Amino acid sequence: MNLNWIPTSERYPNKAGEYLVTVINQNGGKDVGILNFRLEGRERRPTFYNPYRADRENVTAWMKIPFPYDPERHDKPMRKSGRHD
Repeated sequence: MNLNWIPTSERYPNKAGEYLVTVINQNGGKDVGILNFRLEGRERRPTFYNPYRADRENVTAWMKIPFPYDPERHDKPMRKSGRHD
């Protein structure tokens, strides 16, 4: 699994779902969280959102959510599919 941040200025996810994101908070600082992503409206606008709040988030980068830590597979390499060998 690729664990690199992808700036939203470069591209958005290909599929709707939950993603780990970097957001600019109200104080101008950076936070990390998990938000939903979808394409909205006729224009299919890429949108990150929190389903529990009405406001949209100012997302600057995103990545797929990594798999949970597994001590039995910790030292084994991962395949391109994101699964351990």
